[in-house]
Amino acid sequence: MLRQRRKREQQAKWVVVAGVAAGITALAYVTYQMISRRRAAPPTPGLKRLERLVVKELREDEVLKRRGIEVAAVAPGLIELSGRVNSQDELQHAAEVVQSVPGVHTVLNRLDITDIETRLRRGRRKLVETEPALRWYGGGVGTGRRRQGRQTDPMRRDDYVDMVEHALEPDVADAIEDVVEERTTVITNVEVRADENNRS
Repeated sequence: MLRQRRKREQQAKWVVVAGVAAGITALAYVTYQMISRRRAAPPTPGLKRLERLVVKELREDEVLKRRGIEVAAVAPGLIELSGRVNSQDELQHAAEVVQSVPGVHTVLNRLDITDIETRLRRGRRKLVETEPALRWYGGGVGTGRRRQGRQTDPMRRDDYVDMVEHALEPDVADAIEDVVEERTTVITNVEVRADENNRS
């Protein structure tokens, strides 16, 4: 019995030693993998450096260097473009050029197309030439300061919320009609099936 006990103790020691050795090996492997991944991944440039890289790419492009494009690095890998380009093709081309810069992951394209403004100007000229008595207001005319609610402009009524709530309220008559139609359809389907079963 004493021999069996010692033999078990020795076996238990060997199991512990093997477990420790396996743990050390696994730790060494994981550490090696982490170090090799850090070496392989290119370092992400800082925001200012990333902005400079993007601006450099835009200045080197034959078409985009003549456009007023503003560049802002919002976060690591996130670039925001604003300004004006002449067409939809230029807008897409600008996004592609910026996306190709190393370190850029996402492009927020807030570029405006001047082509639309040109069409509006042409439309205004055409309208004034054909109907001189009419006045062109364009797209830039609004009601001034935006009303937020009764607290900011108590003298003027703001019905929008009330109108939306009223529009979203269910109509009782329509709801009852829908239920009756659905019930009639179900009853009709049951009757048809009963007729089919009786025939077969």
